[in-house]
Amino acid sequence: MCPFVEKFTKSTTIMYTDELNSYNRLKRIRHTVCHSKYEWARDDDGDSVREVDVNSSEGSWTGLRNFLQPFRGVHKDYLPGYVAIHEFAINHKHVSHVFISAIVRLH
Repeated sequence: MCPFVEKFTKSTTIMYTDELNSYNRLKRIRHTVCHSKYEWARDDDGDSVREVDVNSSEGSWTGLRNFLQPFRGVHKDYLPGYVAIHEFAINHKHVSHVFISAIVRLH
């Protein structure tokens, strides 16, 4: 996992993770929450903004799982395509001419 994350993130990326040991090898700045101590988010600097949380990351995996559920299983060879479609939909929440052009490749 670490080589993949490091390949697709900048060296200045701040990673927000849970306490899982597999993240310890990441060569990135890392802030963690400790789920085993019932911590889900943390305000590190006291400004009432919870800077450290992983709920959006974990929620995105739930969103992908829910997106894939109607297909009742996806062959592993086609999984990257389904993930790309889901990612595209998340990044383009509103249907616009740019969105439609990207899908159908209008010129």
